[in-house]
Amino acid sequence: MGDNQQLLNLLSLPNVLLDPSKQQQAVTQLCQLMNTDSDEPRIVQPSIKLLSSHQPLTRIVVMTLVQRHVGRNPDIMPQATNALLKCAVDPNPAVRRAAVSTLARMPDSGDITQPVIAAALRDPHPSVQRAAAVACRVFPRTSQSCHIDHIDELYRLIRSDDALLVHACLMTLDVILAAEGGVVINRAMVRHLTSRSRSLPDAVLVDVLRLLCRYQPASDEERLAVMNRLDWVLASPRPHLIEAALELFFHLCSGDLSHLRADAVLHTTSVRRRDALSSDDTIPLASDCPVYCLRYHCCRCCLGFYCLPGLQGFSSIQRRRARRYRGSCRGT
Repeated sequence: MGDNQQLLNLLSLPNVLLDPSKQQQAVTQLCQLMNTDSDEPRIVQPSIKLLSSHQPLTRIVVMTLVQRHVGRNPDIMPQATNALLKCAVDPNPAVRRAAVSTLARMPDSGDITQPVIAAALRDPHPSVQRAAAVACRVFPRTSQSCHIDHIDELYRLIRSDDALLVHACLMTLDVILAAEGGVVINRAMVRHLTSRSRSLPDAVLVDVLRLLCRYQPASDEERLAVMNRLDWVLASPRPHLIEAALELFFHLCSGDLSHLRADAVLHTTSVRRRDALSSDDTIPLASDCPVYCLRYHCCRCCLGFYCLPGLQGFSSIQRRRARRYRGSCRGT
């Protein structure tokens, strides 16, 4: 309580914005209070004046505080909104990004926030565009038109060079269009995403591979083209990437290409294949265990894999384990 009162006294000083040392002291105390979850709603109102500071860090800290309290302290909205609108056009991209994120979380601010999000989606800085894409996802859904206006822009940004922006747009579209089955994956998007797959971070690539499972190629030639561009993932040492890739390959290997499922599994590294059939009972059988997921997909979708000559080096325990998993997965 004493720290809160000291901060309130500091914020009440008329020259706090003109004195860099006092301003830095106020920001330091704000950060300490937020880190200890001891900040009080009564601190937010006097802190808003710091949004007029010329220091980017000061603005960002205060906007973080506003995000935490705007839902349960609506009295701060009028004063905060005006200051946030000025921050949204600040020359510093970090300030613009924080302003967009904060405005998107303010209730009943649709008419004010919509133009800000639209402008942020066309911002030249990728971090601001990412904040706008996420803002479309968390923005209060007062009307369907609030999101329809941004759908075309989000689809356009999927071709961005920034991998995190591509991921944010894909995930946001999947949420916005959930009632229609999620983000639409067409042939041009598949070609674009697969051609740049090597440049995507692991976490982004996993989600991209799972979204690609929704696409139905028009021909076997197209299926093979997609698999050829992604076959490098099967040689990855990371189980979560292999699991996502196998799920996609098993989806693509249907009909006349079903025999390629076994080839896809054999294309994985020998270490990962042994992990998939490990005799170590300490591996947790949980849905979030990558090794178990890999094992499950091998058993469920490629039952013939366990009879292939490529597994001659497996121990008798591993073979019995494989037969047991194969039998348990036949009905799934």
